[in-house]
Amino acid sequence: MAVTKYRVTAQRSGDWWALSVPDLPGVHSQTKRLDQAEGEIREAIALMLDCEPEDFEVAVEPELQGLAKAVLAQLAAARDAAEQVTEALRLATARAVLVLTEDLSQRDVGSLLGVSFQRVHQIKDAAPPLPEVELQFEQASHGLQVIGFFSSDETPRWVAGGLPVHTHRSAPAGPSRKAKTSA
Repeated sequence: MAVTKYRVTAQRSGDWWALSVPDLPGVHSQTKRLDQAEGEIREAIALMLDCEPEDFEVAVEPELQGLAKAVLAQLAAARDAAEQVTEALRLATARAVLVLTEDLSQRDVGSLLGVSFQRVHQIKDAAPPLPEVELQFEQASHGLQVIGFFSSDETPRWVAGGLPVHTHRSAPAGPSRKAKTSA
């Protein structure tokens, strides 16, 4: 049996959050704190439908305006960019471990990467066979800066600065250098 999920809107009304269920006209509630909204609206829905509060799911969606909405959008974009950078770091670390352990001991690789030799072993064991990867760099005032991380099939894995990912690469502005590695 499929569980029904109700979308709940939460709008500020003075010091309170006004809660409404668009799919159930007449079902409203309020709460002082957003973290209590789910419990409050579950009770209202259960009362209206004559069922238990655990018989359905709710998704509380706060509706903010102006600057509050803008800063949350900026935060979401920053988190997405951080996830992209984290993935690029994970792939680069796995690639480095796979390449360096071909000629060096795990202890030496750990010293080079600033991690324990045990961590090198974990990374090496967990690393799937990675496709050929190309890092693109461009000259920056403080040295080289990574501008992209691509698979050999031209698929962007990560692009610096959270830029939109395109299906093809374009040449970077200014002098650039490519570093290619293969498994």
